[in-house]
Amino acid sequence: MNKGRKYSISLLLVLCCSISTMLLGMEIEDLMKLRLYMKSTLTPSKEITLSFAGDCTLGTYYGQGEWNRFDQVANKEGNAYFLKKVKPIFETDDVTVVNLEGPLTTGGQRQEKQFAIKGDPSYTEILQLGSVEAVSLANNHTYDYGQEGMKQTEAALDKAQIDYFIGNKVAYKEVEGIKIALIGEKGWDNSQSTKARLRQSISQAKKEADLVIVMFHWGIEREHYPNSIQKDLAHFCIDEGVDLVVGSHPHVIQGIETYKGKNIIYSFGNFSFGANKNPDDKDTFIYQETYKLQGGKVTRTESKVIPCSISSSKERNNYQPTPLEGKEAERVLQRLETYSSKFKQSYFK
Repeated sequence: MNKGRKYSISLLLVLCCSISTMLLGMEIEDLMKLRLYMKSTLTPSKEITLSFAGDCTLGTYYGQGEWNRFDQVANKEGNAYFLKKVKPIFETDDVTVVNLEGPLTTGGQRQEKQFAIKGDPSYTEILQLGSVEAVSLANNHTYDYGQEGMKQTEAALDKAQIDYFIGNKVAYKEVEGIKIALIGEKGWDNSQSTKARLRQSISQAKKEADLVIVMFHWGIEREHYPNSIQKDLAHFCIDEGVDLVVGSHPHVIQGIETYKGKNIIYSFGNFSFGANKNPDDKDTFIYQETYKLQGGKVTRTESKVIPCSISSSKERNNYQPTPLEGKEAERVLQRLETYSSKFKQSYFK
């Protein structure tokens, strides 16, 4: 054995003895802290990205004229057409969530209302081909064709292996060791009974998941600023431990607030929206949050707003949401920043 090797072994033995002596002198509590520290620093972190978008009405309403109607476009272009432009975003994330506004059914009893919406159960393929993994059914059109319409919708989503959530039915998904709870609620009032129901759902979800996200259907149509009920419910959810609050229903974009370090997206506006053939306001956006799991703790590492139009055509709604670029993207971001400026803490500051 050469001198250099003898020296290396001697040094290693001295080092090992020193470490052993140090560990023997430590309290059990200190050893546990050291173990947790070593685990957190040596365990590689895992990241997941979640995407959220607005109202998807995959169908038509009763009495809607045939020109440029959603089902006519589906027959001509095929189901892959609708989310084709945003699929590159959705297929590179881990979970994509939208609001499915309207039942997917061939039956049921039509409700007496101005806009009774439905689409064919086969339209779940639109979601599948667009890489959408979960949908909220907590909205004012889910029961447009009664209990039977809802039953067929659930069956179609189950067959397509798309998670759905509404009220007491919370969707749980696990990705890269991170468990996510998705809660869907209609936020028409902020009564004590509504808050009690929310508190119960959130409390149970927190026991079972690392991340708890609430998607509301709330607010006033065509209003760009959230009302007091929206703000109160959002703050209440975060006070109860929710990690992210997102919303839909106004059919136009609303601002983004940061409250106690958590973000609130009050309204995405429409997305692939078959209930209006040519709305004046076609602006929308996709919102993403990225989370990291390291040492048993989940933290948000990044968030992103992706400006979009609900249509790839300016002249009409072709139901094909499309990411915007350049000045058009900046214009939508500026609108969001303006609508967010009234919050105590804007997402954009």
